[in-house]
Amino acid sequence: MQLAVSSILQSQRNTNVYPFCEMLSLESEDERLTRAVQGDVTVTRASSRVIRVTGAFDTELTFKCDRCGETFTQAFAFELDETLDVTDSPLTALEVEEAVSPTGQLDLTDLVRQNLLVSLPGRRLCGCSPIESGQSGDILDPRWSALKGFGTN
Repeated sequence: MQLAVSSILQSQRNTNVYPFCEMLSLESEDERLTRAVQGDVTVTRASSRVIRVTGAFDTELTFKCDRCGETFTQAFAFELDETLDVTDSPLTALEVEEAVSPTGQLDLTDLVRQNLLVSLPGRRLCGCSPIESGQSGDILDPRWSALKGFGTN
């Protein structure tokens, strides 16, 4: 979803809300969306030189468990809160994520995707036991075998 920055700056209202529902590419084999990212994006013209983009989103992802290697599906929610400077000067590669041109486009899809990726948990765990994996109860690492009997008495 792309918005013309000029239309945001010239809008009669300082705040506009846009419904968002898109399947995003995560570019990873170990995680993928199983449901489109849904939510509302609020775009606020804070001044003639500042645009604020906020929103709350939810989706469902399939992960590969870091512990047992099984795939699992989990509901996931995240928020977006970005402040962008509107500048006429040429943008360097580092400034592209923090600024927009008054005659350019604001890529909401990319902003939502970036915030989703940053919000993903560092460890993806399905809830399996750190000692056993899968339904067979096989020991993942034989060094843990001495602990297998704990908690069963």
